[in-house]
Order: sequence, then C-alpha cells, then structure tokens
Amino acid sequence: MPPNINAVIVSIPIFLFLDMSYSYDHQSLPLRQSIILFGIIPHLITPLRSKLLSRLIKTESVGKDRTRLTKAIALAVRELAKQTEVTGNAKDLAAFIALALQTISDGIDVSVAAWEKRDYWVKADRFRMEWMWTGQIAEKMRKALSEDDWATIAMLMPQIAAKLNKIQVSERHRLGKPWVGAYKRMNEEILNSK
Repeated sequence: MPPNINAVIVSIPIFLFLDMSYSYDHQSLPLRQSIILFGIIPHLITPLRSKLLSRLIKTESVGKDRTRLTKAIALAVRELAKQTEVTGNAKDLAAFIALALQTISDGIDVSVAAWEKRDYWVKADRFRMEWMWTGQIAEKMRKALSEDDWATIAMLMPQIAAKLNKIQVSERHRLGKPWVGAYKRMNEEILNSK
C-alpha cells in the first residue's frame, strides 16, 4: 500500500471505478486500480449510498395527531367546565374543541386508506363509525359558537367528555395551552371560506 493514500484517491480518475471493461481479478490489476476496486472506493461509496438512499421516516402521522388532539380536547373540556362565565378564554376553549374535532374528523379517511388497500373493509368501517361523532359535534360546536349559543355548547360538553372518558391526561402534561387564540383562528377560517 502506498504511504499516502489520499494522493492515490485524488490521482485516480473515477471512471476507472465505473468502467466495467476491467477484469476484477485483483492479481491482474495494477496496484492503484485494485485499491479502488477492492479497498478504498467501496468503503467511501457505501456511506454515501446509505445517506442518499436512506429510508424516509415520517414522524408526524394522523394517528399521532389524533392521540395528541384527543388529550388536548379532554384537557380543554375540563378547563371549560371550570369556567363560570363567558370570557375570551371560554371562547378560545370552545373554538379549540371544535377545530380539533374537525381535524380528527378530516384525518379519518387518511387513517383507513391503508386498511382499505388491503381489503380490510370491516375494520375500516368500524373505525369510521367509532370516530364519526367528531365531525358531527364539531359542526354543532361551530354553529353554536357563531350564534353565541352557550346553552348548546354546555349540552355538547358531556357528550364529548363521555366519548373521551378513557383518555387520561397527567397533571404534568406537556400539552401546554393549545387553545390560546383558537377563537380568532376559527373566525379567520370562516371569513376565508366565504
């Protein structure tokens, strides 16, 4: 092996590595070519190949969003139950619940698409029926908020709490307060849709 390997790598053109006309018998090749074919270049290209062709891992999915949103909705329902009068915070809480339920409802078809590709129709339909209530209640919440009908919102809260009764949110959660500014966002969405 030559003393300065870097000089060998730089001085040898890369077309030697790609040229298939060479015999791959390391005894018949000159030293520089055998270093490229059997020693240095494969070790240099393998890490590059793994970086260029690595798997794409999607960290955010509809299922993870649904789990996060259900926990946030459960927390918002608890906070809304503590409110004694209609304030800006109460409007934010109700608007967040409506927006989050609509987001969950919009993600149902994405979730079942994989099951339907595999012809798991019963499982897909069962999942749709399990989460169908989200879109219905979200629409009722939006309508009640736009009409400032807090009696309807008060009637919907126990229904939501009953559906999410198995969701446990610890006291030391990291959800924060995702409802801050939700009423403004909902009004902007309504204005943009018109």
